[in-house]
Amino acid sequence: MASTFTDGVAASSSMTDPRLPDDIASQLQSIDRSKPTGTYVLIEQITRHDLELLDNALEHLGIRRHARFTYEEELELLIVRFMPSASHEVASTMFMMEIMQRIMSIPGHTMRSVVGMGATRFSVPGVRSKEGDQAIRPTTRSRDDWPSIVMEVGSESLRQLRLDAEWWLVNGAGQVRMVIILRVGKDPYSMRIESWEMVATTRITRAARANTPRCTQAWAIDQASAIAPQGVSITIPYMAIFDVPNIAGRDIEFTSSDLSSFALWVFSQF
Repeated sequence: MASTFTDGVAASSSMTDPRLPDDIASQLQSIDRSKPTGTYVLIEQITRHDLELLDNALEHLGIRRHARFTYEEELELLIVRFMPSASHEVASTMFMMEIMQRIMSIPGHTMRSVVGMGATRFSVPGVRSKEGDQAIRPTTRSRDDWPSIVMEVGSESLRQLRLDAEWWLVNGAGQVRMVIILRVGKDPYSMRIESWEMVATTRITRAARANTPRCTQAWAIDQASAIAPQGVSITIPYMAIFDVPNIAGRDIEFTSSDLSSFALWVFSQF
């Protein structure tokens, strides 16, 4: 039987059970998905074919949009993460809409300058496939290309969200330019936003320079509306979104005031 796991203590289910995947999907529908940090389910011995069947079964039950898949192909292991609440989905959707509005304000751009990719699954063949919470790519790319901006949202530890950001940047074929982490807490209310990019760093051995995932910007607010650091904005470079330079292109900026207003609105949705 599929079970939730917390703090690394896991109970799992095997897809070799002849009643699966429909039975597993039904069990996923019945579990408690209200945990403030989200609900995780580990499923073992699941082939890529089984994964597609489970995907369809969850879609049929109407709960697929609440789930995010991370699939370890070599191990035939699937981690299903359920968003902790509808409010978290609202937060990710609204922040991406804020980005879209700013893109539309750039001369020469419209809402069709980028394609919203939602929680599309991306794969490193033979290794892992993963879904973000939100993503966009410029329309100059093909439908099979990776996104340029990915968003990861949750209430789990920052360490896990940061590992997710690193995965996108390392495996995104150079096409993933920025990952935005949005961590939302409820008891007490808090929000932390980080942007992650590949940064040129010098190895300790003073060898050739290498690109490494790094947090390049961070902003946080607590229940008392205390902001840290004060006066800091979050900037998304024009060329992080698009592949083709534009003389009228400009970076997208979220001022500290913008972010405070957004955070307080999200808190009101809980």
